[in-house]
Amino acid sequence: MTRFGELVQSRGSQIVVELECLNREIRSLKGVNRGELVIGASPIPSAHMLGPVVGRFISQYPNVNVELKIDGWRKLRERLHLGGLSFFIAETQITGLDQDPDLGIIPLPPFQVVFCARPQHPLLARMGLGSADLGRGGLSLSLSSLADYPLAVPRELPEHVAGLFGNLFSQELREQAGLLRFDQFGSIKSSLAACDLIALTPELGITEELKSGSLQILPVIDMPVIKANFSVVYCRRRGLDELAAAFVHSLEASLIHERH
Repeated sequence: MTRFGELVQSRGSQIVVELECLNREIRSLKGVNRGELVIGASPIPSAHMLGPVVGRFISQYPNVNVELKIDGWRKLRERLHLGGLSFFIAETQITGLDQDPDLGIIPLPPFQVVFCARPQHPLLARMGLGSADLGRGGLSLSLSSLADYPLAVPRELPEHVAGLFGNLFSQELREQAGLLRFDQFGSIKSSLAACDLIALTPELGITEELKSGSLQILPVIDMPVIKANFSVVYCRRRGLDELAAAFVHSLEASLIHERH
């Protein structure tokens, strides 16, 4: 393709997406009960926040077409800027999305970032910790006690966040114990039940496993206080149309209800 063809393809694709966005907004102005809503989400909020809300929204607005796109936050931001999304949900503080002046941010309740492992993990068994014992005085671990076990951490963990754990993720330590970097926590979650792997994840990502007892949070006494701040992210220039605003309102109400 020539440089002229590349230019036409790039600008033409953007024009097509903007036109689709314009058509959605026009349909929305005709009434909130009709139209199209294209929602983006990173894997953890898509799995643990959106399911019930999407179901209730479709029941309330049966004439609205809802499309859900799951991807990493960088690709979601690109889609949003091109007009391919109404909004998306992702972590915004650790990723730095909240520093982008072109984006509007609606914060959702934060979730603690934790280390988790299977209940039969040697660290827990050695201390005689059962699910009823976690969090009681004197029963705790240190970051240094994790050094001898393989760790699973997000591939896009920012350097300033990784630095809060000292040398725990250093190449020297990990060459001996092992390090697994993942893009989607769901793809490696089942691995935790089969080995001594310890994973770093927002508590939101293991809600069901904590309830069932198939995973437990490791009581690390010197664990850095890190919050996963998931937010609704939209294009500040375009704002949220009526359909998107209605969905966000339902999402906020659902999360408040779950917290109480």
